[in-house]
Order: sequence, then structure tokens, then C-alpha cells
Amino acid sequence: MPDAPLVSPKGFSHLAIRVTDLDRSVAFYSRVLGFDVFDDLRDDPRLPRVFGTIGSTAVELLKTKASGPAAPADGAGNPPGLAAFAFAVEDMDATFAALKAQGLATGDAAQEMGRAKLAWVRDPDGTMFELIELPRKAASMAELAPRFKARRAAGSG
Repeated sequence: MPDAPLVSPKGFSHLAIRVTDLDRSVAFYSRVLGFDVFDDLRDDPRLPRVFGTIGSTAVELLKTKASGPAAPADGAGNPPGLAAFAFAVEDMDATFAALKAQGLATGDAAQEMGRAKLAWVRDPDGTMFELIELPRKAASMAELAPRFKARRAAGSG
């Protein structure tokens, strides 16, 4: 049994994404993922940012320096740093078709990994995120964790 953790989080607070243009990024995340602004601090001289929700996740868009233009994502690259942030979707086939129609996804279909289907998207600054249809229509991996733990315990016993 592992030692007690140094910190016992109550839960996931929010996700912060660095962006070069707050207006453009708010528009992008609103159009693609339904970003719903709840605190707009674009004019804060110390740290311009906008908070909103995507599904049940709080997301903070943080103003940073400019970078190069973004291209569609395929999930094949493995850059250092944040590996991915992911949002669960109900119907990946419909989601992929909508993304492809807007030039936001590449390939003929979503990728399949086990019983999950996923697609990768880049925001205007090149930040990649994942959209995933989880097994059993789960809303998060955390929702599936008890099943994985039970399966692992049954296999080791």
C-alpha cells in the first residue's frame, strides 16, 4: 500500500491554456467546444485572462506571447510538456464529421483505441487537445476508474 500523499486534492479545479490572442481564442473555443465565459479579465494589466466552462470543466485562457500559425492535428507528434487535455463527447462520428467539415481534423475517421474513439484538434496557437468518446458513454476517465480498478483487482487475485 502506498504512503499517504503529501496533498489530498478535493478535485480538479480548472485547466489553463496559454493563448496569444484572447479574442480569437475565446471565439475559437466558443465555436468549437461551447466555451461559456464566466469571468472576463482581458483588461487586467498583470495577467490578462478569461475564465469559462467547457462542459463541466472550468477553463482559463491566459494571454501570452505570439507563436507561429497552427495546422490541423493528428495526435502523432510527441512534443515535450503537456501531453494533452481531453473533453469527452457523446458521438465521436458526428463530432469528427463536424471538425473535418471545418478543416479542424485530418484523416478519414476518428482514431480508435480499444473501445474509445478520439480526435485531435489544434487551437489557433497550435495547442493540441483531444476529444474522446469513452466506453459506456462515460463523461470522464475518472468515472471509469472504479471499473478499471475492479478489473485489475480481479486479475491479480
